[in-house]
Amino acid sequence: MTDATGNTKRYLFPTAFTVNGWHDDVLIECTNGIISEVIADFAPQPNDSVEQIRGIAIPGIPNVHSHAFQRRLAGLSEFRTGTHDSFWTWRQLMYDMATRWSPEDIYEIARGLYSELIANGYTWVGEFHYLHNDFDGSPYADITTMSDAVIRAAQDAGIGICILPVLYQRSGFVPGDLDPAQKRFVLDEEVFLRLLDQLRASWGTTDNVKIGMAFHSLRAVDISTIASVTSTARKLYPAIPIHIHVAEQLNEVNECQSLFGLRPVEYLYEHVEVDGRWCLVHATHVNSSEITKVAESGAIVGLCPTTEANLGDGIFPAEEFIEAGGSFAIGSDSQVCTNPRSELRLLEYAQRLTTNRRAVLGNQSQSVGRALYPAACQHGAQALGLNAGTLEIGKRADIVVLGNEHYAIQNAKGDRIFDRYLFCDSGNPVERLMLDGSWTELGGHRQ
Repeated sequence: MTDATGNTKRYLFPTAFTVNGWHDDVLIECTNGIISEVIADFAPQPNDSVEQIRGIAIPGIPNVHSHAFQRRLAGLSEFRTGTHDSFWTWRQLMYDMATRWSPEDIYEIARGLYSELIANGYTWVGEFHYLHNDFDGSPYADITTMSDAVIRAAQDAGIGICILPVLYQRSGFVPGDLDPAQKRFVLDEEVFLRLLDQLRASWGTTDNVKIGMAFHSLRAVDISTIASVTSTARKLYPAIPIHIHVAEQLNEVNECQSLFGLRPVEYLYEHVEVDGRWCLVHATHVNSSEITKVAESGAIVGLCPTTEANLGDGIFPAEEFIEAGGSFAIGSDSQVCTNPRSELRLLEYAQRLTTNRRAVLGNQSQSVGRALYPAACQHGAQALGLNAGTLEIGKRADIVVLGNEHYAIQNAKGDRIFDRYLFCDSGNPVERLMLDGSWTELGGHRQ
């Protein structure tokens, strides 16, 4: 219904996970896309204007790290190129693919990917976007051309997007000749800041679009440039989310130590003020001291367990990080997996395989599913600068509805719903998805 306060809609769910835990017969009222009321044990009266929803309401989960164009590479690199394949040999295949795509291609690839993400229960995507330039490395007449393509794809698919334009300037810690594909990635500092300005001018007030920023890595951007660009951007946009790949590969760690006497996370924290508006993507190879630094700073670690496994990166020390008070979110990265349940399940299973224990990331009061899913929702929202992640008054109405008769969660109650959702790998229980108070078709458009 619509009242004097704006566009208000009321939904009644048989079960919902709210900020106060699980409840039955939950009324969630949304006004202009924001949750304005949450009432448990609600009994509608005959004249109440309430839409009754079949299914279980849980918070929508953000995907904090995506390279949309890499969806076309998924499954095409599962062969040996030499005696010892690694992230670095895969990267060359990725570079070769990056030379192929026009803005129109990128739109089509991204729209298809984002429709997949929605169908699997993601409500937002953080697009770590470094494909900026034309085929020969020259800038497009409009420097936002490629960014605009992925934003339009997200809008047409019906997913929220935090576009994270990436500053990328060199081939490694010690600059060398660029691979031809890398020329499509490279921007100087002035053009990068202008790109941010133009994106904010074009999209800054658009529903379900946020503008963040990213540095590709410590390899690809000099630390002094990271510090100066961060300082400039923060003065202009104090709340802007900032993302960076860091410590993904042992080669990167070893080279950073050799050149600067510090490990990558140490090196970053030594030169830049890192806080809760940062997302450190992967951070796979961190020691106890670095874990403490990250946890105390409030930065989010963006984990992409399926990609990290696919590329042979290694296993993030999640148990130690969480026990230190660290916060994590998840992403789909190279798009070999577009399912948040699979990412969270592999996050836990990797810990089991390295510790020879079960239920590693749970605790005495919370099962594994209960510990992982809500945390990834809340911290994912933080990483993208969203007022979301929980079902409570004042938050965005970003809701995933699970079919309560679906085999994977049938007859489950309370926290067992999260456990069965993550660990009973039987089809897809996602039936509906709400973004900003409006339903999104799982096929890829808004209602």
